[in-house]
Amino acid sequence: QGTGTSSAGIQIFNTTQGVYTAGRLLAGLPSNNVNGFLTVNGQGSEIVYIATANGVGRWNGTDNSWETAWTALDGLPTSYVEDVIQYNNDIWFATPNGLATYEPSFDSFTAFTPASMYGFMGTSAWELVGKDVVNPITGNTETSLFISHDGKGTDRPGVTQFNAANQTVIAQHQFDQLPSNTITAVTS
Repeated sequence: QGTGTSSAGIQIFNTTQGVYTAGRLLAGLPSNNVNGFLTVNGQGSEIVYIATANGVGRWNGTDNSWETAWTALDGLPTSYVEDVIQYNNDIWFATPNGLATYEPSFDSFTAFTPASMYGFMGTSAWELVGKDVVNPITGNTETSLFISHDGKGTDRPGVTQFNAANQTVIAQHQFDQLPSNTITAVTS
C-alpha cells in the first residue's frame, strides 16, 4: 500500500540478476491496495493474478504485459478481492460479498451468491485454503476448500469446509469466541 519511502502497487524482482525491473507498475493494476498474489503456469504462459481492492490484475509473465483486469462486471461477486488461490484446476476468489471461481478450461466464472443459498457460514469470505481431506467415515478423499469468514456484519466468524468438486458444503466450523479480545478479570 506504500509508505513515505515506497510506492504502492507491485514491482518485479529479477532473481537471476538480483535487481528490480523497471516500469509499468500501476498501468494494469486495478488498485494500489494489493491483498494477494497467485502465479499460474499453463497453456504456454505464466499469469500472475493480483487480488486488489478494485478487482484482479493479471500480469502475463511470459509477455511482460498486463492483461485486462477482472472485476464484478466479469463475474466476481464484488470487485474487492481479499484472496486468490488455485485449487482443483480452478482459480478461487474470496470477496466480502462471497466466493467465486474461474474455470480456465471453460473461460467462465461462477459466483456463489447469495452465500446462504449454498450453506456457507457467512457471506464475507476472507482467506482460502485448498486441501484434499480423507473423510474418516467413508474413507473417500474430498477436495476441501476451506473458506474463512471474518464475522463482518451479522455473520459469525468461522470456517466453511466446501467440496470444490461437487460444490457442496461439507461442514461449518464455528468459533465459540469471547465477546471481546480484552480480558480484564479471570475467576474460578
